[in-house]
Amino acid sequence: MKKLRWVFILFLALLLFIPSYVKTIQQGKLLSGVTVVLDSGHGGKDLGASDGGVDEAPLNLAITKKLEAKLKTLGCQVILTRKDENDLASITAVNRKKEDMNKRISIINDEKNDLFISIHMNKYQSEDVKGFHVFYKDDASKMLASYIQEKGNVVLEQDKTITKGNFFILNESRIQGVLIECGFLSNPDDRKKLTSESYQNKIVDCIADSLVDYFESKGMS
Repeated sequence: MKKLRWVFILFLALLLFIPSYVKTIQQGKLLSGVTVVLDSGHGGKDLGASDGGVDEAPLNLAITKKLEAKLKTLGCQVILTRKDENDLASITAVNRKKEDMNKRISIINDEKNDLFISIHMNKYQSEDVKGFHVFYKDDASKMLASYIQEKGNVVLEQDKTITKGNFFILNESRIQGVLIECGFLSNPDDRKKLTSESYQNKIVDCIADSLVDYFESKGMS
């Protein structure tokens, strides 16, 4: 009788555990079959925007790496343009910036990729300007940009609208994508937050959750 009672308890425990386990497995595959290119802006001698002793390029890479890890847990195939602190130009490059950007575009434009996200930091002459801002390349990318911006506005407690961007990486790409200015290094508050791991994680979660919502809306996850 005592043995039967333990069998019954074990059976109930399994009934409670299995749905949770299945849900965890399903969540891990929310972006299965999706290929995203993550472009970490600048690199090498090009440090990007700098203010208050903080350089853009290392922050871009830090957030990109965190986002890569997060997306992989969701089953996403992730391709990085820049994998370390260096740019993509060769040692013998006559024009490092041009070669670097052309190589990024070549990676992005592979037909197997679904979309790209280019990570940057901003700077402005007035230190009052701040916030997480999403730029899109065309009408096909507008919906993606909206998902990311709206999520960012809620989580980061701000109010910004998406903007059609005139950037080389957007103009030359053949697939849909967005360029995200994660914040303004010229704003003391933004600068402090952007160097914090907890805030970087908030940005990463915003982008990853937005991608899940976006692909669910298209019936692809």
